[in-house]
Amino acid sequence: MAKILHVTECHYGGVSRAIRKLVDLTSQHQHYLLVDGQDDDFSDGVLEARRFQSSGTLGRTLEVRKAVAEFRPDYVHLHSSWAGAYGRLTRLRAKIIYQPHCYKFDDATLEPAKKWLFRFAEKLLSFRSHATVVLSPHERALTLQLNSNAECFYVPNAPSCDLLDDLGRRLEPDSGGKRVLMVGRICKQKDPTFFAEIARLAASSSLLRDWEFRWIGDGEPELRDSLSAEGVHIAGWKESDELIAELDAGDYYVHTAAYEGFPISILDAAARGLPIVAREIDALTGSGAYQVTTPQEVVEALERSQQDSEFHSMLVERSTHLLDAMNETSQEKAWYSLYSGHAEVVA
Repeated sequence: MAKILHVTECHYGGVSRAIRKLVDLTSQHQHYLLVDGQDDDFSDGVLEARRFQSSGTLGRTLEVRKAVAEFRPDYVHLHSSWAGAYGRLTRLRAKIIYQPHCYKFDDATLEPAKKWLFRFAEKLLSFRSHATVVLSPHERALTLQLNSNAECFYVPNAPSCDLLDDLGRRLEPDSGGKRVLMVGRICKQKDPTFFAEIARLAASSSLLRDWEFRWIGDGEPELRDSLSAEGVHIAGWKESDELIAELDAGDYYVHTAAYEGFPISILDAAARGLPIVAREIDALTGSGAYQVTTPQEVVEALERSQQDSEFHSMLVERSTHLLDAMNETSQEKAWYSLYSGHAEVVA
């Protein structure tokens, strides 16, 4: 049995669901949590959850050191870039596992100076990591660019919700108005402007003009406004049962993020049998998900799906096939190997 301290400043959306799943699948270990955010319901499987009391980098770095001294973990598991900084700016008496959940410098829209700065910071901090958990071949390649000697461990993401009992009911498109979903934080990385443009174009389509476009999540006010301006309904954050209900009430899932580690929300949509149309990004290369490059191509795919039952069935089948490799069984094996010290390094 190992003692693991999880540290995150990104306790919402996919990162939150990923940590919950990890704790659930490795209940033989003792888990502690140091977290920022407003979610008060994180008691299941965690012996103690504690919030950051300071807001600055130095203060939070010292809080991580204090938590390590108190809990004496075998591993400190750092989730996302800010936690990765707090836990690697100083030496800790524990093995450091860093899981970026996507690298900020992978954002193609960043100014060159900022992109260089984020990459340089990650490069320097990479030498403090005992292991880096990667979610895709693309993320592994980025990690090895930072540090060619980095120990990369591939851990497939898994859906945070159960599989729909009757996936077959999704194979045939229904007539009438539909609901198109996107799940995630309303932030630049998830590119809500891409989703807003899809809604705008759909309003001019004879097939899609009565459809509802719905964003499940919340975030930056200015980007919220860009969604609302095109008639997108913002549903806010949902707990697991509410998220399942939202997915089951939807007809399509469209993923618009500009870059990712590997999105749990796509796997959740697949688990509930939704046909998926995803924006083409490096993280999804080789996944089998149906991908397009522009909002217009998303609209064309949705229109085609309503007119061509074979195309619609193909979208559903591709989405469910994502779960062949990315599922609880595969993830549980990977976590067991990592925390027991027998994980296979991905070269």
